[in-house]
Parts: sequence; structure tokens; C-alpha cells
Amino acid sequence: MAMRPSTLNPIPQPPLVHSFATADELKTSLAKYIIDAQTDAIHKKGRFSVALSGGSLPKMLSGLIGNKDVKWNKWYAFFLS
Repeated sequence: MAMRPSTLNPIPQPPLVHSFATADELKTSLAKYIIDAQTDAIHKKGRFSVALSGGSLPKMLSGLIGNKDVKWNKWYAFFLS
């Protein structure tokens, strides 16, 4: 059975850019985005896989610390540079 060309080369989605007035707004929004992605992944796959870079990103993830909605036992975190 032949595959349709559109399934082989899907049209890329345009980039999604967000801007925040303060670092606190970024931390809050990033935490919500990650928790939403985590919830969706756990529902679909039973786990959440995420790749994290260094630099200033770890500080921006502080909104996850102590958050009861984070299911750390379902996370597979990969660190990269």
C-alpha cells in the first residue's frame, strides 16, 4: 500500500514565540506549559520525557519545585549541552 506524500513530509508548523515582561511571568508560564505537556504525555504514554539544557534554563524551571501537579515519578529527564 502506497503512503500519501503528505504523511511522509508534513508541512512544518510556524514557530511559536512568547514574550514576557518579567522573569517571574516566564517562570509561571513555563511551569504551566510543562505541567500541561507532562499531563498529556502521561495520559497518552504513561511517562513524560523531557530534554533539558544548561545555562539559565534550570533557574526558569523553579516554578515546578513544590508544585503538587508535577508527577516526578513519571519523568524521564535527559540533560544535554
